[in-house]
Amino acid sequence: MASYICFSFRYSSRKTLLDKRIAYKSLALFGKSEKKVIIIFIVLGYILTFLIPNSMARLSMLLPISQGVIDSIKSKNKENFRKALILTITFVPYITTVAIITGASGSIYAAGLFEATLDYQWGYLYWLLLISPITIFTLIILWFSLNYWFPLNNAEKMNTVLFHTKLNNMGKVKKTEKKLIAIYLVLILGWVTNEWHTISISMVSLVAMIILFLPGIEIIKWEEARKEGRLGSSNTFCSWISYRISF
Repeated sequence: MASYICFSFRYSSRKTLLDKRIAYKSLALFGKSEKKVIIIFIVLGYILTFLIPNSMARLSMLLPISQGVIDSIKSKNKENFRKALILTITFVPYITTVAIITGASGSIYAAGLFEATLDYQWGYLYWLLLISPITIFTLIILWFSLNYWFPLNNAEKMNTVLFHTKLNNMGKVKKTEKKLIAIYLVLILGWVTNEWHTISISMVSLVAMIILFLPGIEIIKWEEARKEGRLGSSNTFCSWISYRISF
């Protein structure tokens, strides 16, 4: 069931283009130099961990954006920037996976294993406070390593026309994006406060996933989700059984 929840939010972000809007908006506002672009991709990789609980999905989202940035560069003396950017979007989604307990289905399973074997329940906020500093420190090391091995030119300004063009093509923020943002906010609030309301992280995630399909909200439809994710009835049934046993 955890994989279905991860897929539902990953597919919602991709369908509404919310993830790409956040990326292009950040690049348009702050991507003025090579170093700033790399920093933005590192920060995006971390932020998207809260929205897309799958490292491969985050990489798949960041890859075409970074490829667009690389293709827009005509100068031949940007080899270091190209290498640094590709390495950034390759490593960051996997480094940030453990930053939050919901960063990947594996983290959720690991937390469940801790609870089953050691009778200790990880809280979302405690995991975040404990693991995030380690993750951020690792990202800082990555940043300095990239600068050491692939020195970047911070004096020459980047052309941000591509980012503004992509934003204009996407148009204004749609209602489905606003709905998804609201669901994400409620979801993260539910995760952070789970130690107070005693509703498990898995159950909060499940309720948020169901909201995605509700009439009137219907950010994604069950039929398209089933087709896209190959969520067969037998797999769904078995997952529900295993999920129920876990409670």
